[in-house]
Amino acid sequence: MPLVPHHAPLTEVERLRIDGLLAGLYARKPQEIIPSPADDVTVLWASQTGRAETAARALATALGCPCIGLDTASANDLPAGNAIFVVSTFGDGDPPDGAASFWATLQARTTPITSLHHAVLAFGDSTYASFCGFGRSLDDRLSQLGSRPLLDRHDCEPDDDDGRAGWEKQLLVLLRPDKGRSVSPAPPAENARPAAVMVRLCRNELLTPPASNRQTRLIGFDISGADLSYEPGDALGVWPRNKAEIVERVLEALGHPEEEEIVFHPSGSMTLREALTSHFDLSRANAAMQAHLGMDAGYLPDMLATSRSTIALTDISRLFRKLQPRFYSIASSPSAYPDEVHLTMGVANTPYPGTCSTWLAGLIPGAEAQIFIQKTGHFRLPPDGTTPVIMIGPGTGIAPFRGFLQHRAALSATGGAWLFFGERHALSGFYFREELETLHSKGVLTRLDLAFSRDQEDRIYVQDRMNAAGADLWEWISRGAHVYVCGDAARMARDVDATLRGIVELHGQMKPEQAAEYVNDMSRCGRYARDVY
Repeated sequence: MPLVPHHAPLTEVERLRIDGLLAGLYARKPQEIIPSPADDVTVLWASQTGRAETAARALATALGCPCIGLDTASANDLPAGNAIFVVSTFGDGDPPDGAASFWATLQARTTPITSLHHAVLAFGDSTYASFCGFGRSLDDRLSQLGSRPLLDRHDCEPDDDDGRAGWEKQLLVLLRPDKGRSVSPAPPAENARPAAVMVRLCRNELLTPPASNRQTRLIGFDISGADLSYEPGDALGVWPRNKAEIVERVLEALGHPEEEEIVFHPSGSMTLREALTSHFDLSRANAAMQAHLGMDAGYLPDMLATSRSTIALTDISRLFRKLQPRFYSIASSPSAYPDEVHLTMGVANTPYPGTCSTWLAGLIPGAEAQIFIQKTGHFRLPPDGTTPVIMIGPGTGIAPFRGFLQHRAALSATGGAWLFFGERHALSGFYFREELETLHSKGVLTRLDLAFSRDQEDRIYVQDRMNAAGADLWEWISRGAHVYVCGDAARMARDVDATLRGIVELHGQMKPEQAAEYVNDMSRCGRYARDVY
């Protein structure tokens, strides 16, 4: 029920009269949402790194209801009542791998879902153009099929704990009015992350020629003595720091003394310089900052330098985004490097310098960094070393497959290993060439298909190599091979997925819908996994 705020420039009589009008107006408004009985509640989740799953389980505990992963749910047999979807977005607006089959079935469904009320809590990162893309698509599709929203979808940034908690509180009041006003359902999203440890850089090697206009590096951290363990397929979380020159630009634009203290509730305070170095994201503006500056999205230091708006010291915490960890596919195996963890990193300079990549690129061995291991639940080698694997990883997507091959070499795995790799040019982009050729000569890497797109007049990509080897690919797949894809989500992963489905259809002699279901079954049982970004 809206009320006139007490600070409104009205007399007490005027304010009460308007409040009465509003009360009468909203009392006559028909009730649009009539939730099903509160006992008929189910929380369904889809998560890639664990954040959405953690929030879903905490919410289900507060609601006292079942919590089900979309990898085991059926889109053709959704329960009647209230369904709360807590989902993350993977790649370029796609569902997490575990929800791919559910989503494909829901998209194909034609039977209305009129007995369902739903709510969607969508996790995402507005760094990506498809921010919360799967959550938005899921919400729209459920509504198209006749399900009625319990309340508006909430799109949740990594640092949006307050907004998420407010949405969950509304849901609890709606479905559990007896305790919704007193229960705080979900822990902060950061609780899904392991604690970071301080380690030292031990490798910073340029993988591209010094004169190349694109820079790719092998970064290594010394983890001897650190309480860290990882497996091939895991991701490395890195807490970045803003480069000193960027901090200086922002300090100058703000005009406040660097020793002024910024207070963070309830965690204490730090100086403005410290906060700009290690706490705030200085690369991009959130919606509040854009509104304050009167500008659309852009590179934040440029926006601050050109804006005529001033920012009060007390508004800095509200207007600046919190710095978030960056995640990289681990490019090593502990079997080969027991005291190190590696990543393969492209250094981003366009359209703006990448916060983490440019900071790491400028570090020298011995420099400190905070890192943690983000375990994966899906991107794992098959436990049986006799199972063949097909790996598709152009560009820096080679990273996890370097770890896979090192691991299989250490275990003397006898199953075939086939790698599709590509870049623009062989001279500047054949990363780990000597290592891959050695593994090939030893039989650890059974087959290596290369696609250097700009080394000839016609562009050749990994999906072209896949099509050319379609019959052999199907033979590997039909005898149980696991297929892995790593790299760019926007184009490569989509093209590779379409190519894979086409190969299954053609060489498996299936109808399109049969091929789609075959690939979906591969995903469901862990034989088709993607690590795309």
